[in-house]
Amino acid sequence: MDVWVGGVSFRDRFSRLFELSLLEGVSVFDMHLLGWEMEGATWSWRRRLFAWEKEQVWELRLLLHNVTL
Repeated sequence: MDVWVGGVSFRDRFSRLFELSLLEGVSVFDMHLLGWEMEGATWSWRRRLFAWEKEQVWELRLLLHNVTL
């Protein structure tokens, strides 16, 4: 929910992913501990993602790759 990159929170920038996540209250640090590689536990969804939602996951993963904790 905090602003990490680009002047807007990940929650706002990726609101659809936030709504679909089973871990919507988890911090970025905790997501990192769970693993944000493609098969990591961070990516737990309420349902299967549509193609455009998967593209958002890739975009988010690219942004997270540049985050230093």
